[in-house]
Amino acid sequence: MLSDWHIGTGSGRSGDIDSLVIRDPDGLPYIPAKTLTGIWRDACEKVAYGLDGGTEGAWSNWVNVLFGDQPSLAKGPISQAPRAAAVGIRAARLPQALREAMQGRTLLQEAITFIKPGVSIDPVSGCAREDFLRFEEMVRAGPFWRLTVSLIPPFGVPLMLSKMPLLKPCCGLQPVF
Repeated sequence: MLSDWHIGTGSGRSGDIDSLVIRDPDGLPYIPAKTLTGIWRDACEKVAYGLDGGTEGAWSNWVNVLFGDQPSLAKGPISQAPRAAAVGIRAARLPQALREAMQGRTLLQEAITFIKPGVSIDPVSGCAREDFLRFEEMVRAGPFWRLTVSLIPPFGVPLMLSKMPLLKPCCGLQPVF
């Protein structure tokens, strides 16, 4: 990630941190697959909208091929089963070598995150609200994350190769074969 980030669990530690980052069984932060899918889909939709000239066209349809249909956003009755996603995205985790180096080293594991204080701003006055100090755990920018992205049959390699130019600007992907 290019900036500090927080993908939370929805919980905190009473009297300490109001919002903790999500962690894997080894106690290290990670980026859930569902979160990555949403981030990438949103980015691809914006690129497709621009390529389609501000309307939904061929590129927007390509996004639906990649990520699947969204029946909850349908503007009318659905006449056919929603299309499944052609891309499978797994959670992003720290590289294995870094994970191994951090094993059993509590201070090193803790250094990847920091606590950010914040306040709630009153929308009317624009000032900080009284007694609304909170603390969020943040993951530091910089570490490289590893994940698996796969194309699900029947799409596979021919589809990927035909659309390769879209992958990098759309999703920031650098294919490795």
